[in-house]
Amino acid sequence: MTQSGTDKSGDSFKGTGIAPSAFWRFVQERVFTLEGVSDPWRDLTILLTGSRSVGLQHETSDVDVDILCPARLYKVLHAKALAARVIQSTGSFLCIQRDAAAKAYFGAPLGNPHFSVTPLETVQAHFAAFEDVPMWIWTHARVAHDPRGQFTAIRDRFSGYPRAERVRKIKFHWLAAAYFAINMRPREPDGILPAVAGLSNAILELLRVFFLVEDRPYPYPAKLMPCAKDTTLGREFCPLLSRAADEIAGDGGDRASAPERLQEVFERLFCANLSEDAARLQEACEAAMVAAGVPGPWVQADYENVDQLLNGELGPFMQ
Repeated sequence: MTQSGTDKSGDSFKGTGIAPSAFWRFVQERVFTLEGVSDPWRDLTILLTGSRSVGLQHETSDVDVDILCPARLYKVLHAKALAARVIQSTGSFLCIQRDAAAKAYFGAPLGNPHFSVTPLETVQAHFAAFEDVPMWIWTHARVAHDPRGQFTAIRDRFSGYPRAERVRKIKFHWLAAAYFAINMRPREPDGILPAVAGLSNAILELLRVFFLVEDRPYPYPAKLMPCAKDTTLGREFCPLLSRAADEIAGDGGDRASAPERLQEVFERLFCANLSEDAARLQEACEAAMVAAGVPGPWVQADYENVDQLLNGELGPFMQ
């Protein structure tokens, strides 16, 4: 970073699959020209987020550009963009560039270039409320320009969850995994849809636990499995969970076999008395939860704690 807060070296773009020159041309021609922007280098933080920020992009992954600014400026930019029909939403600022020329910045296979504008105060609120997915996005963002360190000053204050918050989150997601698996397991052919949804959600909840026991925020669903492979539990159990996810999705076999296939997945992952894999998974997760501060007696009680989830004691839960 230079004194002005701009990454002139190109380090922010290493491993992202996009050229810094294309990125900056897009920003300067499509963002800095918005009505209400008088001094973009002074006021706007420019970030690269999404799959490219963590090196998980494929050849057609889009380019996620996030713009941050003070709330007072955001109100001006949003009002002017709305009036000019640059955007249509009255509650947020996502600008999708649909004109033919816009595709030339990064190449047509990457789709319509787009950027979001967010108040810095909203980012601050995400960290204050310990909102996992937004925190994951912000802590993994590539910083291309950050005047006066206005964004990094917010981000760098996060050094983990308070113990009580971490424990609450772990309890919530651990019980949610069990609830989805147990209460939506297939009992008849008409139960295939909830069983697929339930087992899929159960796996996602387990992956969230893998992050939380390490005091780390978790990403959005599309990045949970690939990023969880970088956690201690994930290195051991992501192959097991990934194979289970493939089986849940099915292989085009006949519908009559689906309940049996889904029941096998349920038993392999969640029935420690029937499956060595489930026993290993449960034992490792329980040890990690205790190490993260969850009381041992609570962990031993396991699913008997489920009313804490269902009555909202651990946070809002959608059944």
